[in-house]
Amino acid sequence: MSAHLDVDTLCRGVSTTLWNLYHALPDSTHLIWPMDRFGVVRVCEQESKIVITQRLEEIRLHYSVETPTRLKYRQTSDKDDTAHHDVTVYGDQDGKLRVLNCELKQGDPAYKEFRKDFEKLLRENIPGLWFHTLRYDRRWESLRKKISDSFKEILERHEQECPSLHLAFCVLVNRPGFYRGCGSLVSTVRV
Repeated sequence: MSAHLDVDTLCRGVSTTLWNLYHALPDSTHLIWPMDRFGVVRVCEQESKIVITQRLEEIRLHYSVETPTRLKYRQTSDKDDTAHHDVTVYGDQDGKLRVLNCELKQGDPAYKEFRKDFEKLLRENIPGLWFHTLRYDRRWESLRKKISDSFKEILERHEQECPSLHLAFCVLVNRPGFYRGCGSLVSTVRV
């Protein structure tokens, strides 16, 4: 991986910005969380994508969004097809040296969403980042089980070595910060 990309620092910075935005604290970005028609703040993965790309711009790294995978996957239909990574970071300007594939999630999606995105991150054999934004941490056990079951199913099916994979969880309300680990969630880092 490029010496210029510290994934933990990237995740801390993104989490801090998202936390500040959610709590209307001063921050350098002009991004805001939109309100739904009921006046409730809508939390989705798009804000994470924007803040991650802003951070990559700040550290002068090249990136793409909705990057086609190199391999084909059978995820939503009966045929193999190219999938996409939410964000890919490059170690060069011509886009040949992928150094990090990123998948972004929000809330408590269905199990198949975990499995298909973890499959892309693991099988592409490029370091990966799973960045998950949560309003609350109430569904932690549900998320942990889906993650564990996804890894188990993918590794049983594909029997390959796991590349470096960072898991980051940004909790906006009752726990400012994110959890991180590689393959397991073992430590907590506060912002």
